Amino acid sequence: MREMEQTMDSQQFQRLIAAYGGDANWWPETSRSIALSFAATAEGRAMIASASALDAVLARYQIPQPSSALRTQILATGTRQIASRRWLRRLTLGATMIGVSLTGGLTGAAVMTFAAPPHAFTTTESATAFGELQPDLMQEAQ
Repeated sequence: MREMEQTMDSQQFQRLIAAYGGDANWWPETSRSIALSFAATAEGRAMIASASALDAVLARYQIPQPSSALRTQILATGTRQIASRRWLRRLTLGATMIGVSLTGGLTGAAVMTFAAPPHAFTTTESATAFGELQPDLMQEAQ
C-alpha cells in the first residue's frame, strides 16, 4: 500500500464524518481503521463530537404526519385517477381490438374479391342448392 492510503488528514476525515456521521460503525470498512487512528487525535475527537451532536439532532427529528383530511383527499384523488386511467386503457384496448378485427375482415374480403378465381356455376340434373346429390340417393329417388 502507498503511504498516502495509510494515513488520513483532517480534510479526508472531515469528508468521511460529513458523509457517514460520527459513529464509527457507519464508516466504510476499507477506511475505518485509518479513520479510527485519526479519531484518536484531539482534532479527530473534536470533529467526532461535532458530528455526533448533529447525529443526535437528526435522530430526534420527526416528520409531521399529514392531517386526516389531507390523507383522505390524497386517497380519493389517487383512486379517481386510477379509475380514469383504467377506463381509458380499456377503451383504448377495445378500440384497438375492433380496429384490428375490422382490418382483418376487410383484408379477407379484398383477398376473396380480387385474388380468388371466379366461381363457376355448373348445373346438372342432380344439383341442388346445397350441392350434388350422392349417387345412392339418386337411385332411391327413381
